[in-house]
Amino acid sequence: MYHYMYFANLLGAVDLVNDFLKTSGKTGTFLVELEQAFGSQIDFKYVRELRNAIVHRGFDPAAAGHADGNIILVLCPQSVYSQGGNKRYTCTFKYIAELAECCNRVVNRAIFDALTADDLLNPGKLITSKEQVLDAIECSTAMPDLAKSMAQRALDDMDFAKLGAEMSETKIKQLKALLGRE
Repeated sequence: MYHYMYFANLLGAVDLVNDFLKTSGKTGTFLVELEQAFGSQIDFKYVRELRNAIVHRGFDPAAAGHADGNIILVLCPQSVYSQGGNKRYTCTFKYIAELAECCNRVVNRAIFDALTADDLLNPGKLITSKEQVLDAIECSTAMPDLAKSMAQRALDDMDFAKLGAEMSETKIKQLKALLGRE
């Protein structure tokens, strides 16, 4: 389950950034640069196919490992195959933990660089206006009318601009920390 969650979220983040860059008219070199940053293009392809095997075909990568005292080191599967089984992928890492460390380093840096280049780590770009929040409350089908009116009154009693700026700064700080770029 942990491998499933890790690889699904890792490549989900990669695809999210790549899709955003494409739809915003960027050049589309994000994936190419990411593959090159792995040092071996086969490793990125292996990671993507390992994720596909885990998520779509129920592959369990933890089938083999070595014990080092109290720690079990899961081996990278020697090969993973494409859905049709006609392509075989290998990687240069021995253990899944080593592969994950490389993935974290490379992917986090690439995402950070892409967000920085687009000025998306500027807290001023993330501030939600009071009008946007009021509109979201009004349009909510899940929020009862009593809760809507309470929320609207509460917003009138606070310094929304200050709160919005603080929340934006906190979100950026947390994102940078998650990407290892504090």
